[in-house]
Amino acid sequence: MSRNRYFFVSVIMVLVVFILILGLSTGTSGDFSSNAIKKEDTITDKIKTNQSGKGQEIMLNFTGGKHFSHAVFAFWIEKTDGSFVQTLYVSESVGKGYFDRTKATDHGWEPGPNQRPATLPYWAHKRTEEKQSEMPFPDAKHPVPDAYTGATPLNNFTLTTRLDEKIQEPFRVLMEVNQAFDFNENWTNSMHIDDEDYQTSGQPSLVYAVTVYPGQDTEDYWLNPIGHGHYSGQDGKLYTNLTSLSTALEIVKTVQLVIKN
Repeated sequence: MSRNRYFFVSVIMVLVVFILILGLSTGTSGDFSSNAIKKEDTITDKIKTNQSGKGQEIMLNFTGGKHFSHAVFAFWIEKTDGSFVQTLYVSESVGKGYFDRTKATDHGWEPGPNQRPATLPYWAHKRTEEKQSEMPFPDAKHPVPDAYTGATPLNNFTLTTRLDEKIQEPFRVLMEVNQAFDFNENWTNSMHIDDEDYQTSGQPSLVYAVTVYPGQDTEDYWLNPIGHGHYSGQDGKLYTNLTSLSTALEIVKTVQLVIKN
C-alpha cells in the first residue's frame, strides 16, 4: 500500500471512530425516536392519598400529552348510576381554594384565596349534589380534607390511593382536568368578556372515565374522554360534544388504572 493511500485510510478510520463516539455522547445512536418516547412517558412524580382507607388500592398512571402544562386535576368514584361516592384526589389549589395566581399586579401575579368555578366544575357540582359538601367550590372554611388533596403535579405522575370502603359491585373512576388560559379558535378571549371565570379558563375542563369490575381477572383499565364541563362552572352538566376542543384534548396522553382487589 502506498504511503498516501495508507494515510487516507487512517484518516477515514479516525473520522469513523470520532463520529461513533459523538453519537454515543449525544444519545443519537440507535433508535432516537424510541428513546424520546420512552423519556416522554417516564413517571417522575408520586402522589399518595387516603392511605388509611379500608377499600381497594387503586393506582393511576398519568402520562401527559404535548400540551400538558400546569394542569389541575380531580379523581373520584361514582356508582354506575352516576351517583357520587368519594373523592380520590384533587389538586391542592382547588381543594383549599388558594391559588398561586389570584390577583394580577404591575409586578406579576399574587397568590391568595380564590374560588374558580370554571376549573373543575363537573367534580365540584357532583359532590354538592350528593351532599358531600355544603358548597360546590372549596374555600378556606370548607376545604377538601387533607387526606384527599396534594400538590399539583408538573410532570407525569402516579397516584396511589384507597377507597374509603371496599366496593364489590362495578363502579366508575372519573378524572376531570383543566388548564388555565388555553384558548383556541372556538374558545377565544374575545368571548364572554364580562365572565371572569371563563376569561381565566379558555377551553372547558375535560372529563375522562372508565368502569371498573372488582373481582374480575382484569386489573388494569384505561380512562377515556366522555365530555366536558361548563365553560365557566355555572352548572354540573356533562357536555358530550368535544368537537370545539383542540389542544385541550392533548393535555392527556394516557391514564392507566390498576386495581388491587
